[in-house]
Amino acid sequence: MSQLRAAISGAVALALGAFCAQANDLAEDLKYHGIWQAQMQKVHFVGPLGEQDFALRYREFDNRGFRLTDLETTVIDGERRFAALWVRGRSPNMIIGPMSRTGFRMEMLRYGRGGLRVTDIEVLAEPDGPALVMGVLQDGAKRQVLEVDLDLRALLAADRSRRRVGMSLVDLEVRESATGLRYTALWEAGARSQTISPPVEADEFRVMRAEYAAGGFALTDMETIANRGRTQIIGVWSRDAPAVVVTNDDGTRPFMERGWQQSQAGRSLVDLEMSQAPAWAKGVVFEDAALSAATRVEF
Repeated sequence: MSQLRAAISGAVALALGAFCAQANDLAEDLKYHGIWQAQMQKVHFVGPLGEQDFALRYREFDNRGFRLTDLETTVIDGERRFAALWVRGRSPNMIIGPMSRTGFRMEMLRYGRGGLRVTDIEVLAEPDGPALVMGVLQDGAKRQVLEVDLDLRALLAADRSRRRVGMSLVDLEVRESATGLRYTALWEAGARSQTISPPVEADEFRVMRAEYAAGGFALTDMETIANRGRTQIIGVWSRDAPAVVVTNDDGTRPFMERGWQQSQAGRSLVDLEMSQAPAWAKGVVFEDAALSAATRVEF
């Protein structure tokens, strides 16, 4: 990863536009889960790329005046692949990692003193290996806390504790380990009304989503995991968050086509997950009432 670290630092405002996508490998076994909001922010998706290609693409987008907002990674045929979202911007932007949790926390503190904060995390780990953490940094320093490899009970307890002192969840990652699901979470100063839903299968998640929507909560982050052969979904929900459309596509090409469709409807991709978990839905999974008079679910 030394080549990646050396290549990805620099400075990269939002512009009107559409969803743009480039892919070197269509990787039809990958699943893409997208959260879309009603806005016309120009978003570029690139992936899945190997380390060298990703480093080159990072430099290209940096030179063109774009900043990285979302980073995803997985292993395909023994090779680490990366996918990412870029938006136009002129604020400081860089990646740190991959490194141990201790090293990552030290870097968070160091860059925080320089006016940067972590806005996205990604965990690189095999089921029986140590968790290595990568992070996307942007300007606007805030007090942040990172917890790595928590079980569900510890995650929910940590979230309650952080919310009591006026912090909110920025990003959540989950991985399968030999001892069960393990969660890595990032909180920062700034209170928001949020809640985390535990891992459930698709039918239960659909019911849960309707209940949260009735209570004024919208989905802001979604993690999908193959837990002992079963696909499960973890949600992060925020009160008074913008209405969203959630999509799920098998393969890179259908995802790119989905992006064009959503862009034509005036929506931009705000959160992306790339995984190899078994498919749990296809197409538009659901739309919030504020975006559509009818909710469509295609399981």
